[in-house]
Amino acid sequence: MGEIERFVRLWPKNTNTGAEKNAINTRQHDVARAARNLLSEASTLNITKGVVLHEALVLKVKEYSPLRGSALDPDMGFFENVPPNIELKCLVLTDLQAEAVELPKNIPAAENSADDYLIENSFPSFIGRAFGEHAVEVGDIVIVQVRNPNSKDGYYIKKTGNRYTPDTGGQHTSPEEVHRNLTAGPGTMGNLLGAAPPVGRPDTVLVFGDSQIQGAIGRSLEKQLPEHGWTIVGGGRLGKTGSRPSFWVKNDGLSADLRQRLQARPAIIVINLGGNGLSGTESLLSLIAELSPLSKVIWLGPPPAVKPTQEPSIHQLVYATPCPDETDEQRCNRYYLKYAEKREDLSMKLFDKISSRESQQNVISINAIAAFAQLGMASSPDGVHVVNPWATRYIEKIIEMHIGPAPV
Repeated sequence: MGEIERFVRLWPKNTNTGAEKNAINTRQHDVARAARNLLSEASTLNITKGVVLHEALVLKVKEYSPLRGSALDPDMGFFENVPPNIELKCLVLTDLQAEAVELPKNIPAAENSADDYLIENSFPSFIGRAFGEHAVEVGDIVIVQVRNPNSKDGYYIKKTGNRYTPDTGGQHTSPEEVHRNLTAGPGTMGNLLGAAPPVGRPDTVLVFGDSQIQGAIGRSLEKQLPEHGWTIVGGGRLGKTGSRPSFWVKNDGLSADLRQRLQARPAIIVINLGGNGLSGTESLLSLIAELSPLSKVIWLGPPPAVKPTQEPSIHQLVYATPCPDETDEQRCNRYYLKYAEKREDLSMKLFDKISSRESQQNVISINAIAAFAQLGMASSPDGVHVVNPWATRYIEKIIEMHIGPAPV
């Protein structure tokens, strides 16, 4: 018996606590419903039994190149600001059929070898995002999500921190030891599938943020989410003009109300923050992870600064240094050019902050600047706050691509 075959045969095939035992749902559990969906396809939020998660052994890693014009083509999908960049060929260890699969003799397999051909044509693909210190290598034990019962392919979720590591003596990581690591300790599958507080009602969504949430974007969320079957925690949105993430980490006033709503453990959390600054971003994500660890977080980044259509306000003029022989209108336009650059900088910094958390938390950031450019928004009354019809169209796309209908 080969090393890989022995490793697979010893692997625990089923670790459910009460779920139906079959080859499809061996990693299924009610508390994982609507969670851990890295790529945020709306369809996965409408699975009545729950998300199917597996432990898998990485056999091959390659760059992911979607078909031109497809939904995951970064040039076509402006909401896919964190497009998948890797495709993993994996052996699904917790699939009951794993032992019956013909296994390669060597991993990594030499390019164009018989083993490489076997891996490429006989094992499922899992697409996902990995970068920097989170890069995935052949031999890693990872968590993957099976797309649906009719497909073996799916999505890469995260690394477990364990590897298949045969050495010259034929020794490798003990499956039993790896499994113990997976089912105990903070941030592990044990927390996801048992120890962590489950989501509350799977049809709940929490909405909060800055003046964009108080305005048309927030109103659009309040209108459209219930139309798709979602219940907004607290009966409506929480908004504070001028707020940064740090405001919501406090424990008084509106921030105390946020903590109380997080105790409901909503399935989805929609945030619109960043246009006023990014201080407290990591602290806010940590607070959410502590109080509602299985919530899917959709962070809407700052919209662009665009050409104002109304007379410039005193507030706007204060922030633009006057130039000789310059009219108020010229001064205001120059201010917005500068402010547009600031918004773009904030958007990129927010993306970096959130990307660094993706392996620890189910969170994505939406590049609102790219989104509204794609939608064609070139102006607004004050130049910084989104109005209709743009807000309505924006939220329609957010719900279509990242939320979907509430589970039944």
